[in-house]
Amino acid sequence: MSQLSKNLRHLRHISDCTQEEFAQILGIKRSSLGAYEEGRANPNFAVMTQICKMFGITLEQLMSVDISTLNISPIKVAEKVAISVESTTDEPLSEEILEVLHKEEIHTEKSEIEAKSDWRALEKEKVTPETKKIRREEKYEEVREKFYPTLDDGLFSEENQTEFFTETDKGDIPFVKQNNLINYLAHYTDKKFIENLPKIQISLLPKNQEYRAFEMDKSFPLEKSICIGSYLKNWYNVQTGETYLFLTQKQGLIYGKAENRLRNEGYIAVTGFSQQYKVYLREIFEIWQFQLFLSAGKIENL
Repeated sequence: MSQLSKNLRHLRHISDCTQEEFAQILGIKRSSLGAYEEGRANPNFAVMTQICKMFGITLEQLMSVDISTLNISPIKVAEKVAISVESTTDEPLSEEILEVLHKEEIHTEKSEIEAKSDWRALEKEKVTPETKKIRREEKYEEVREKFYPTLDDGLFSEENQTEFFTETDKGDIPFVKQNNLINYLAHYTDKKFIENLPKIQISLLPKNQEYRAFEMDKSFPLEKSICIGSYLKNWYNVQTGETYLFLTQKQGLIYGKAENRLRNEGYIAVTGFSQQYKVYLREIFEIWQFQLFLSAGKIENL
């Protein structure tokens, strides 16, 4: 059983949830959660990010640290009910949920609500698209303030960025496949893990830099593409208008042109092919400056 599997089971246990309840909170099937806890499969990046935000932990902690040794607060009953209700539409609330709502004394804008029919009407109002959007924005701001520091925090100053690469044969470029991206994000500082990655050799690149190759997902215009980047140690040296590969906690692998706003606003604005991102300091695991790409796709799709 992997550390990830043990951690998922631990988080469910401290929250006093069954697999069915925990799967409903995460918006996945119970069978999928069972496979994750038994180590037969790994959750996708979106599910893992959701779990990290719920419990206030990092992706690296979820993947590779024994979180039973950390002081992690379980999900409260009221929060579990709110999440479960938010995932439903017009289904009537069960007697059990209604009882929990009353016991937890959930505060609402409606006063002196006593009839169960009123509770049902109120909960239906809570799951409107506008309410969901507001909740997402509030939750994001809460997480951003907790995890994404500004320049004043000094956590990502040039002095605090360490070089962990060894002098290796620069002709051998470690290659990260899409199905191995989650593992890479959890172990990107582990020299042995990097050494065990498959390698590709490119003779077109200078030999005095560290390179990494990444298999791109479907958002890249050409299918079956691999992008190669050179390692950027100092993130403040990101050049506006240049293209980079960003390894982030929130979005995984991001490819796009950068607008460096780190010194004034604490983030890098990235323009991808179909989406724009704000990449804050603590979201960043690594930055690789784009050098070239290889593809088996048709060039007219670009």
